[in-house]
Amino acid sequence: MTTLHELIHYYQDLSGHYPNMSTMGKSKDTGKANKGFSNIEFETRLLLDIMKGYGDEYINELDNGHLLTAQEVSTIRKDYEIFINSFRDENNNLINSNTIDRSNFNTQYQKFLNLYATKSKNYQSEIDSSLEPKVLDELLKFIFNNCN
Repeated sequence: MTTLHELIHYYQDLSGHYPNMSTMGKSKDTGKANKGFSNIEFETRLLLDIMKGYGDEYINELDNGHLLTAQEVSTIRKDYEIFINSFRDENNNLINSNTIDRSNFNTQYQKFLNLYATKSKNYQSEIDSSLEPKVLDELLKFIFNNCN
């Protein structure tokens, strides 16, 4: 999974959708992540969780941060599982991303991104609101069209 995670980052960098990606990581001087870091990390984890069909990439990052109670993590886990399962049909096949309710997707995406940016163990940063999950869209379309 680590290799696939890093390959997604490589594609994020090549795609041109994140022009300041090289500056989004943690600063060597301060040790703090720069604006947008949580955006690219969350998008990557969400994509991996959608592909796997369960949310451990995202939940494990929140659960180990000691910033949430066990009850909060349990509630988030249930909501997140519903979100990632919305990308699959009743036979567990990936659905065409063009058919996804964009309004609901955007609401859910922002909700989970905000949690990730503020409560994750390793990837807290200021969200860059100008960054849309375009790589997620591109890769989901590619997977649907070529891998079903």
